[in-house]
Amino acid sequence: MNTKDLLSKSKILNLLYVEDEVSIRESSYEFFANYFNSITVCNDGAQAIKAYEKSHYDIIITDILMPVMNGIDLISYIREH
Repeated sequence: MNTKDLLSKSKILNLLYVEDEVSIRESSYEFFANYFNSITVCNDGAQAIKAYEKSHYDIIITDILMPVMNGIDLISYIREH
């Protein structure tokens, strides 16, 4: 699979991205915007759960250590639901 094929496949995917650190979140968003159809950005796991319950995501990328709810608890919740 070449880069063009990969890009055509990823452009239909919806991403949920969870990161509490502003500089990392912003630079990652700029990178991900080139590859995904839509990106929902959240600051912590609790905010991500609210977004997850309202929409469908094909890929979830999360930080582990965050305030309010960490990434491990977030993924555990998503797997249960």
